[in-house]
Amino acid sequence: MYLYITTRLNQGYKVGIAEDIEQRQQQYTTLIPNIDFHLFVQTGLAEEIEKSFKHKFQDFRIINTTSTKNMKSEVYQIKLKYLMMHFMNCMHMSESAVVLNDNQKCFSKKAYLDNKMSFYLSNYYLPFKNYNAKFFHFSVLNKHSSWIKIKIGEADVKAAKFDKNNDLINHEGHLTYYDFNKDDWNNIIKLFFEQKYETSQNQFDTIIENLNINKKKEKLEGLKIAPGYYLSPYNRANSKLSELFFKKLIDFNVLRNFSAKKLQDKKGGWTSPRLRFFGSPYPMKDRFDIEIPENKDKLY
Repeated sequence: MYLYITTRLNQGYKVGIAEDIEQRQQQYTTLIPNIDFHLFVQTGLAEEIEKSFKHKFQDFRIINTTSTKNMKSEVYQIKLKYLMMHFMNCMHMSESAVVLNDNQKCFSKKAYLDNKMSFYLSNYYLPFKNYNAKFFHFSVLNKHSSWIKIKIGEADVKAAKFDKNNDLINHEGHLTYYDFNKDDWNNIIKLFFEQKYETSQNQFDTIIENLNINKKKEKLEGLKIAPGYYLSPYNRANSKLSELFFKKLIDFNVLRNFSAKKLQDKKGGWTSPRLRFFGSPYPMKDRFDIEIPENKDKLY
């Protein structure tokens, strides 16, 4: 499941979830031409994080005037930076790093087909002097773009096999990833800032490959968790790298050590303690000097 934050609408930014991010964009563009996403990240935490947005920013949700019940919408009249920061906090509090991929269809239309996917670390983890720079081109991945990101692995997945009743028999894949140590990381960071804006993503992938960093390879098979809920090798690879690189980023002193202890506290219901851990709601009086801006996107 993807969690996404759109570019600015008339009254704010929409936060939502979708199985197919390309299809969701097509649906939006029929109503709002040129709409795009500031953020779209594949994560098993998407539904819970979406709930935490509603909890934390409940006083900033726009009323849906087209509804007869005047219900609150999923559009937030608040500065983009606060939405982006909350998403990162949710991921890190759940001990997950933000991992991006270059083949969105593998999570939806081509989930069972023979295909490949490369994984990249979000630029949020790079030491930009300007904090806001971490959020620009947050989710953009283009092989020919100069907005480069650090490749961390790739998944090679074979086509799924089904029996005569169309039940899944086997869906095999392999995840290969870079086993960075701290020296590797520091070297790559140095290369990133030397090459930034001067090379394409394809070329930077080759530069990292030529460093001959130690790699690890794991076999990952698709898993049926429950009726109607299937974890493909792509999902498992994404989750594996998200957890693994969260720990590595702590070891590299990029992130402080978070704890999932409070997330395991289930007193008072299944969701409320977890949502409280994502932070108390911002009260209406703390409006962050919100004004209706011009029709342009700003993080600050």
